[in-house]
Amino acid sequence: MSLELRIDDYASIQSALELLGVGFPEAYFTSRSIVQPPEPLWAVYSTFGKVKIAPAEWGMLPNWDKKQRITRPLTIARTETIHERVSFKSLIRRYRAIIAVNGFTIRTTKHGMTHGTTLQHRNNEAFLLGALYQFNVDGNMQVALLTKSQRLTNIKKTIRLPLFIEQKQCRTWLKCVKINTIDSLMQDCDTHQLRFLQQ
Repeated sequence: MSLELRIDDYASIQSALELLGVGFPEAYFTSRSIVQPPEPLWAVYSTFGKVKIAPAEWGMLPNWDKKQRITRPLTIARTETIHERVSFKSLIRRYRAIIAVNGFTIRTTKHGMTHGTTLQHRNNEAFLLGALYQFNVDGNMQVALLTKSQRLTNIKKTIRLPLFIEQKQCRTWLKCVKINTIDSLMQDCDTHQLRFLQQ
Protein backbone atom coordinates (compact mmCIF):
# COMPACT_ATOMS: atom_id res chain seq x y z
CA MET A 1 0.00 0.00 0.00
CA SER A 2 1.12 3.54 -0.75
CA LEU A 3 -0.50 6.83 0.14
CA GLU A 4 -0.70 10.13 -1.74
CA LEU A 5 -2.13 13.31 -0.22
CA ARG A 6 -3.89 16.30 -1.77
CA ILE A 7 -3.31 19.71 -0.19
CA ASP A 8 -4.69 22.33 -2.55
CA ASP A 9 -7.37 24.42 -0.82
CA TYR A 10 -5.94 27.00 1.57
CA ALA A 11 -9.31 28.19 2.95
CA SER A 12 -10.39 24.76 4.22
CA ILE A 13 -6.92 23.94 5.59
CA GLN A 14 -6.72 27.27 7.41
CA SER A 15 -10.25 26.87 8.79
CA ALA A 16 -9.37 23.46 10.25
CA LEU A 17 -6.10 24.70 11.74
CA GLU A 18 -7.74 27.75 13.33
CA LEU A 19 -10.03 25.39 15.24
CA LEU A 20 -6.88 23.74 16.61
CA GLY A 21 -5.60 27.11 17.78
CA VAL A 22 -2.80 27.65 15.28
CA GLY A 23 -2.38 30.22 12.54
CA PHE A 24 -1.16 29.28 9.08
CA PRO A 25 -0.15 32.28 6.92
CA GLU A 26 -1.06 31.90 3.27
CA ALA A 27 2.54 32.72 2.35
CA TYR A 28 3.51 29.33 3.80
CA PHE A 29 0.92 27.46 1.73
CA THR A 30 1.82 25.68 -1.49
CA SER A 31 -1.04 24.12 -3.47
CA ARG A 32 -0.19 20.51 -4.35
CA SER A 33 -2.56 18.03 -5.98
CA ILE A 34 -0.22 15.10 -5.30
CA VAL A 35 2.03 14.88 -2.24
CA GLN A 36 4.21 11.79 -1.82
CA PRO A 37 7.00 10.83 0.57
CA PRO A 38 9.50 12.33 1.24
CA GLU A 39 7.84 15.65 0.33
CA PRO A 40 7.35 18.05 3.26
CA LEU A 41 4.13 18.40 5.24
CA TRP A 42 2.97 20.93 7.84
CA ALA A 43 2.49 19.13 11.16
CA VAL A 44 0.51 20.38 14.16
CA TYR A 45 1.88 19.21 17.51
CA SER A 46 1.88 20.21 21.17
CA THR A 47 4.91 21.00 23.30
CA PHE A 48 4.92 22.32 26.87
CA GLY A 49 1.15 22.78 26.64
CA LYS A 50 1.28 24.97 23.54
CA VAL A 51 -0.04 23.91 20.13
CA LYS A 52 2.40 24.66 17.30
CA ILE A 53 2.80 24.04 13.59
CA ALA A 54 6.06 23.20 11.85
CA PRO A 55 7.35 21.83 8.53
CA ALA A 56 8.12 18.13 8.64
CA GLU A 57 9.68 15.50 6.41
CA TRP A 58 7.23 12.76 5.49
CA GLY A 59 9.06 9.60 6.57
CA MET A 60 11.20 8.82 9.61
CA LEU A 61 14.29 6.78 10.34
CA PRO A 62 13.86 5.69 14.00
CA ASN A 63 16.27 7.34 16.42
CA TRP A 64 16.61 4.07 18.35
CA ASP A 65 18.10 2.32 15.30
CA LYS A 66 21.73 3.17 16.10
CA LYS A 67 23.07 0.51 13.73
CA GLN A 68 20.98 1.98 10.87
CA ARG A 69 19.39 -1.35 10.03
CA ILE A 70 16.30 0.46 8.71
CA THR A 71 17.36 2.25 5.54
CA ARG A 72 13.95 3.10 4.09
CA PRO A 73 12.03 5.88 5.88
CA LEU A 74 8.83 4.71 7.61
CA THR A 75 5.96 6.72 6.11
CA ILE A 76 2.92 4.97 7.61
CA ALA A 77 2.19 3.06 10.83
CA ARG A 78 -0.61 0.54 11.33
CA THR A 79 -2.73 1.26 14.40
CA GLU A 80 -3.39 -2.47 14.85
CA THR A 81 0.27 -3.20 15.63
CA ILE A 82 1.56 0.18 16.79
CA HIS A 83 2.01 -0.88 20.41
CA GLU A 84 4.11 -3.86 19.32
CA ARG A 85 6.55 -2.03 17.03
CA VAL A 86 9.70 -0.72 18.67
CA SER A 87 9.71 2.04 16.05
CA PHE A 88 6.42 3.50 17.20
CA LYS A 89 5.31 2.34 20.65
CA SER A 90 7.13 5.14 22.49
CA LEU A 91 6.04 7.77 19.95
CA ILE A 92 2.33 6.96 20.32
CA ARG A 93 2.60 7.75 24.03
CA ARG A 94 4.41 11.08 23.72
CA TYR A 95 4.80 12.37 20.17
CA ARG A 96 1.52 12.72 18.31
CA ALA A 97 0.76 15.14 15.50
CA ILE A 98 -2.05 16.10 13.14
CA ILE A 99 -1.77 16.68 9.39
CA ALA A 100 -4.54 18.65 7.60
CA VAL A 101 -5.25 17.57 4.01
CA ASN A 102 -8.00 18.03 1.41
CA GLY A 103 -7.99 14.45 0.17
CA PHE A 104 -5.87 11.41 -0.44
CA THR A 105 -5.36 8.42 -2.73
CA ILE A 106 -4.65 4.88 -1.53
CA ARG A 107 -2.78 2.74 -4.04
CA THR A 108 -2.58 -1.04 -3.80
CA THR A 109 -1.06 -3.64 -6.11
CA LYS A 110 -2.77 -6.95 -6.82
CA HIS A 111 -1.76 -9.50 -9.45
CA GLY A 112 0.72 -7.02 -10.89
CA MET A 113 -1.93 -4.31 -11.35
CA THR A 114 -1.99 -1.06 -9.38
CA HIS A 115 -5.37 0.24 -8.24
CA GLY A 116 -6.13 3.58 -6.66
CA THR A 117 -9.01 4.85 -4.51
CA THR A 118 -9.27 8.61 -4.05
CA LEU A 119 -11.32 10.12 -1.21
CA GLN A 120 -12.35 13.68 -0.46
CA HIS A 121 -15.17 15.42 1.40
CA ARG A 122 -18.13 16.37 -0.76
CA ASN A 123 -17.94 19.92 0.61
CA ASN A 124 -14.11 19.96 0.35
CA GLU A 125 -13.76 20.11 4.14
CA ALA A 126 -10.25 19.26 5.34
CA PHE A 127 -9.40 15.91 6.89
CA LEU A 128 -7.43 15.91 10.16
CA LEU A 129 -5.12 12.90 10.05
CA GLY A 130 -3.36 11.34 13.02
CA ALA A 131 0.42 11.07 12.81
CA LEU A 132 3.51 10.41 14.90
CA TYR A 133 6.57 12.64 14.91
CA GLN A 134 10.16 12.81 16.04
CA PHE A 135 13.11 15.16 15.63
CA ASN A 136 16.18 13.64 14.01
CA VAL A 137 19.78 14.31 15.02
CA ASP A 138 19.82 17.40 12.79
CA GLY A 139 16.79 18.84 14.57
CA ASN A 140 14.42 18.30 11.63
CA MET A 141 10.90 17.07 12.31
CA GLN A 142 9.87 13.79 10.69
CA VAL A 143 6.37 12.29 10.59
CA ALA A 144 4.66 8.98 9.83
CA LEU A 145 0.90 8.85 9.18
CA LEU A 146 -1.29 6.37 11.05
CA THR A 147 -3.57 4.02 9.12
CA LYS A 148 -6.39 1.67 10.07
CA SER A 149 -8.31 -1.00 8.16
CA GLN A 150 -11.97 0.05 7.81
CA ARG A 151 -15.06 -1.37 6.15
CA LEU A 152 -16.72 1.04 3.71
CA THR A 153 -20.30 -0.03 3.18
CA ASN A 154 -21.08 2.05 0.11
CA ILE A 155 -18.29 0.50 -1.96
CA LYS A 156 -18.61 -2.84 -0.14
CA LYS A 157 -14.96 -3.35 0.58
CA THR A 158 -12.45 -3.15 3.42
CA ILE A 159 -9.69 -0.66 2.81
CA ARG A 160 -6.79 0.74 4.81
CA LEU A 161 -7.40 4.44 5.43
CA PRO A 162 -5.53 7.20 7.22
CA LEU A 163 -6.64 7.70 10.81
CA PHE A 164 -9.26 10.48 10.96
CA ILE A 165 -9.10 12.34 14.29
CA GLU A 166 -12.43 13.74 15.41
CA GLN A 167 -12.38 17.54 15.69
CA LYS A 168 -13.41 17.63 19.35
CA GLN A 169 -10.75 15.04 20.22
CA CYS A 170 -7.82 16.80 18.55
CA ARG A 171 -6.51 18.47 21.71
CA THR A 172 -6.74 15.19 23.63
CA TRP A 173 -4.73 13.57 20.86
CA LEU A 174 -2.10 16.31 20.77
CA LYS A 175 -1.72 16.44 24.55
CA CYS A 176 -0.83 12.73 24.43
CA VAL A 177 -3.40 11.90 27.10
CA LYS A 178 -3.26 8.18 27.86
CA ILE A 179 -5.93 6.35 25.91
CA ASN A 180 -7.22 2.80 26.14
CA THR A 181 -8.02 2.61 22.46
CA ILE A 182 -7.27 4.79 19.48
CA ASP A 183 -10.81 4.12 18.26
CA SER A 184 -12.14 6.41 21.01
CA LEU A 185 -10.53 9.40 19.26
CA MET A 186 -11.43 8.43 15.73
CA GLN A 187 -13.94 10.23 13.60
CA ASP A 188 -16.50 7.85 12.15
CA CYS A 189 -15.96 7.34 8.46
CA ASP A 190 -19.29 8.80 7.26
CA THR A 191 -19.24 7.48 3.72
CA HIS A 192 -22.23 9.62 2.76
CA GLN A 193 -20.05 12.73 3.21
CA LEU A 194 -17.18 11.37 1.13
CA ARG A 195 -16.59 11.28 -2.61
CA PHE A 196 -14.88 8.13 -3.93
CA LEU A 197 -13.02 7.90 -7.23
CA GLN A 198 -11.72 4.54 -8.44
CA GLN A 199 -8.64 4.48 -10.67
